[in-house]
Amino acid sequence: KMLLAQRPMARDNNHQTRKREQAAAQLEQRIREQETAIQRLSETLQQSGAAGDFDQVRETGWQLAHAQAELDKLMDEWEKLVV
Repeated sequence: KMLLAQRPMARDNNHQTRKREQAAAQLEQRIREQETAIQRLSETLQQSGAAGDFDQVRETGWQLAHAQAELDKLMDEWEKLVV
């Protein structure tokens, strides 16, 4: 015996849900951009190492670490938003 009548499933179109979806889409775009930046920095790091430009290796390594930390932050924000 059912205590509550079933309600038809309806798409959740409330304002808060749309805002959350929009924010998630924006975060996903920023994450893609950050991943691209990390890839470029990794390539630069590899090229600098192969060329023996240790000052550039050190600078690029620092930039890469900073970019990875930013990506981790963005991923944490995205996870909190979508879970």
